[in-house]
This record gives sequence, C-alpha cells and structure tokens, in this order.
Amino acid sequence: MNKIDEGFSIGNTLDLSILNIELLTGEVLNLKNLLHEMNIYVSLFNPGITSTLIIGDPTNITNNGPIIGGEKIFIKWRSPYYREFSEMMFKVERVGDRVPTTAQAAIVTLHLVSADMYDAESYNPSYGMRGQYSAIATKLWANGAFMKELKVDNSYGIFNYASPENQSILSTMSWLANRSQGAEGLPYVFYEDIDEFVFASMAKILRQDTKVKLFHQPQLTEESVEKIFRNCYSVQFVENRDAGMWNQLGFGGCEETVYDPLTKTAHYANRSFENYALNSPRLDAGELKVLNRQSNVRRMTLQKEDGSHATVFNRAALNYSLQNSCLKIATPGDDQMRVGVVGEINMAAVQVQNEQDIVEEKFISGRFLVTHLKHTIRPSEYRLYWNLAKESYHNEVEINEQRTS
Repeated sequence: MNKIDEGFSIGNTLDLSILNIELLTGEVLNLKNLLHEMNIYVSLFNPGITSTLIIGDPTNITNNGPIIGGEKIFIKWRSPYYREFSEMMFKVERVGDRVPTTAQAAIVTLHLVSADMYDAESYNPSYGMRGQYSAIATKLWANGAFMKELKVDNSYGIFNYASPENQSILSTMSWLANRSQGAEGLPYVFYEDIDEFVFASMAKILRQDTKVKLFHQPQLTEESVEKIFRNCYSVQFVENRDAGMWNQLGFGGCEETVYDPLTKTAHYANRSFENYALNSPRLDAGELKVLNRQSNVRRMTLQKEDGSHATVFNRAALNYSLQNSCLKIATPGDDQMRVGVVGEINMAAVQVQNEQDIVEEKFISGRFLVTHLKHTIRPSEYRLYWNLAKESYHNEVEINEQRTS
C-alpha cells in the first residue's frame, strides 16, 4: 500500500479507471458516465461479496441488450491516497427495478455478486477425505477454477469428511470453518475479500496487532493528510449489550450432559462465560461486565467425532461478546482496507471539546475488529462505511458486586 499523500484531499476521494459490462453477446459497454452509485458489501461472516450497481439507462440496455443475468461487470478503482488500483469482477445476479426519469430514460439497479461467488454455486464437489479441516478446505478449493486464491490458517485435529454432492463449495467451506477449531477452542470464519478468500482462525484475528488508527474529531483542523484520510465523517452507536440473553445462553453457568451415541454413555461438562473469557484473547483491557451474572442452565448435547460439540458454547460466547460495543462509522473511501483487521479509534467524548486537547470516551475508545465494510462509489465521491465490534472495554468497568438489581 504505497501512499501518494499529495493525490488525496476531501474533494478528491476517487479515481475510477474502469467500469464496464460485458453483455452475453460479447459487446462491452462503458458504464462510467452512467454511474449513479455502486455499493460493494464485504463481511467477515459472509462467504461472498455482493454489490448493487445503480446506473442511468437512457437506451434501455436492460431490455435491448438484453441483460438477462450472468453478465460480467468489471471495476478498477482506487483512493488517491494509494498508487495501486483495486480490481473486481462481478456477475449480474438479477435485474432490479427500472424507474423511469423521462419518457425514454430510466434509472436501473443491478444486483451483483462476485464472479467467484456466482460460479461457485454450480461447483458442488463430492469427495471423501481425511485430514485437518483446513487442509480439506485447501484441497477442495484447489479443484475449483477460481480467480481468487484461498488464504488458510491451519486448524487442529485429523477427521473424516465427506462433502455432499448437492452442496455448493461455498456452503461446504462455511461448514468446515464452523466445525474447525484453533487455539482456545475458538471457531474459524470463511469469507471473501476484495483480493482473496480467507479461511481464518478467530483466535488469530483477535490476537493481531492494530493495523489502522481512526480519529473522531468533527471539527478537525489537522493538516496531516493521513489524519484527514482516517477521520470519521460520522459515528453511530449500534444496538448492543443484550443482558437478557445472558441467562438464556447459560453464560452465568451451564451444566451440559454430553451423550455419546456410539458407547451409549454420558458425561458432564460445566461451562461459563467466565471460563471462556479467562482462556480467550481480548481486544482491549476492560472485561465485559454483566450484572447478576449467575445462572443455572442445564442442556443436553451429542458428542461428535471432531469434538465440535465442545466449542458450541465458545462460538455463542464469542458472538455475544462481539455485540458488546458496536459502531458504524463513515470515512473517505479506502479500497485497501479489509475486514478482519483490528483498528484503533479515538472516540471524542460527548461534551464541549477544546480542539487542542480532545477528551476521549473512557470505555468506548480503543481497539475494534472490522467486521463489515461497504464501499460506496459515486461519480465524484468515494466513501467507506465500517462496522466495528469489540468484546471488551477500553478500561475496566467497576461494578459494586453487592448490587442485586
């Protein structure tokens, strides 16, 4: 990511080099001058990238082309903050509404998925294998004709696996990630990013160093190009901290009866969020706190050959804790940013601020995990919308343990 600071400014956030559609007839049309808005959606928890493309349609190409689905759409773009361009190939999944603007012209929405995601739906590998789930994922991916490579973190254990013939490769990869185990018994995730597919350990993701620093200074007067590039246009707190789910999920204490159908025997396991937190990586210093933490939940589960039954509780605990503090922010566009990255944000406290000495939020500032990104590209503007999540606080939250309500 080679920067060219002199090329970026608040008034210069986009360099759109190519936006083309290749019709099924082979004809290639330039859509740059027809662009109204393009949104590219990337998620740490989604096996594929999706997009919406809104264009002007003065010649009714949706019907005269026609656009019937499966057409290739190629985009090459960058933020002027970088020298290198990003590229992506999409395919039309379906044609959306065509809204007339004049007697002949209209605005049409095309719903897109990445080319690999589109093609993967027709690739249903059926193999019997034995090995690490990560190694099986690597072999399955290598047998497909995908444009993007697969980046893999090694998982624990050697298991038997047979992929069903009616299941797409993306569904199979998601299943393997869900059953994989790594350090501390945390799950894996499988997702697509701009330049690769990723089969990654959540433990490794949470343990990584901070890769990007964000700023929240609405009255920013800083002349540093980097600080302007990383300053938030807006910050929104997302609904979170559902303490009502604590007891339902058995986080205050859960006694599991684990039944082995092969030996027809059972054993017991005690689980709690406290034990999970003690053995799991944490983004920030302050522990997640909940009042009235004790619960007494009993449940039964089946023992599985790969031991994945033992990590179900950890998966639920991770999902719950990542909803503890959630933010949606908007910044200038950044085509080099990726989900699964850990960033740090200096949240300005809600109070009258001195521009020379910003007071930060005591608990919400700090390290966050980038879980979702939306790239919004307009004719002369590029913005990036981030979803950030963390399972901790920036500082310890002090609770009076004698409090009962």
